[in-house]
Amino acid sequence: MFNKLDQQFLQKCFSLAIQARGFTSPNPLVGAVLVKDDKIIGEGLHYGAGLPHAEVNAINAALGTEIEGSTLYCNLEPCCHTNKRTPPCTDLIIAAGIKRVVISNIDPNPFVQNKGVKKLIENGIDVSIGELEHQGASLNRIFFKNMHQKLPYVTLKMACSLDGRICLENGTSKWITSPLSRQHVHQIRLEHDAILVGINTFLTDAPSLNTRDDDNKVIKENKKIIFGDMTKLLPEHHHKICTNDWILIHTGCSSFSCPREIKIYHFDHFERSLLKLLKALYVDGIKSVLVEGGQKVFSSFIDARLFDDVFLFYAPIFLGNGKSNYMNKNISTIDACRGMKIVEIKSIENNFVVHLNQE
Repeated sequence: MFNKLDQQFLQKCFSLAIQARGFTSPNPLVGAVLVKDDKIIGEGLHYGAGLPHAEVNAINAALGTEIEGSTLYCNLEPCCHTNKRTPPCTDLIIAAGIKRVVISNIDPNPFVQNKGVKKLIENGIDVSIGELEHQGASLNRIFFKNMHQKLPYVTLKMACSLDGRICLENGTSKWITSPLSRQHVHQIRLEHDAILVGINTFLTDAPSLNTRDDDNKVIKENKKIIFGDMTKLLPEHHHKICTNDWILIHTGCSSFSCPREIKIYHFDHFERSLLKLLKALYVDGIKSVLVEGGQKVFSSFIDARLFDDVFLFYAPIFLGNGKSNYMNKNISTIDACRGMKIVEIKSIENNFVVHLNQE
């Protein structure tokens, strides 16, 4: 059973968890609040893999107060397994004398799923499950897909004109959208382990493929994935591609080798190999991918339906004969066009962004 304060304290858990957005992969976002006599006596969040879990930080923050008989709020089921770098949270909860635990979501990790709850109940702790469940699932949508499908979460990001063009006829694309829109893109980049672009986009735009704050300071070095015929790369590009942050997906017929120890995948046909590629990236520890162009890459992911979210950034301009953001010559009927769900439409400066996901 839930009481009137449960939502309030779970919302606090969400606000704590999101503070670590972009830095906990492959782990979920988790916040925890310890409450006694309707007052918070401790709170914490999980900052990253290998670091203490949110429940541990919340309990430690309450040391020096009377924890016994308190209620622990957590947006995700406390862990109970030992095959990891941190001890089980359930053991600490039991030892602390906490009488009630309120969670939004069962952990989909098979090592934890329902087992944490079972252990708490077996030790006399009252457990309430499912309050704000949808909000919790949205917060950890990347982690949930990882656990259920063993695939990275894939987001497509497109910047385009009102007539759906991503560049002029001569290939120029800087800048279609406003500075504030581009800042918003970095908030999306922050959530993702890797950023993927096609070889032509890389050669034309020379994107940094990292995450920067509003002062243009790098706050996260995402994995950088380039797909296409890597024989197009020139020596000066090899100089830029010089760290293990880079992954090259070579789709050319001729052989290719990089002078440095860079991860290289070789697929004869990119479009037919997308699922195989995503599986390989997942095994290599990449749990989320932001796809930023260009047309061929966007079209391949859309046609294969291998994406989860789409962010369309629109500028109030028309680019005429430039490249469209999507190309498929095989669509002949409206019924063949599968729809998507609009999550949000938001105005940003003199632009607007449409957030969609698959229905």
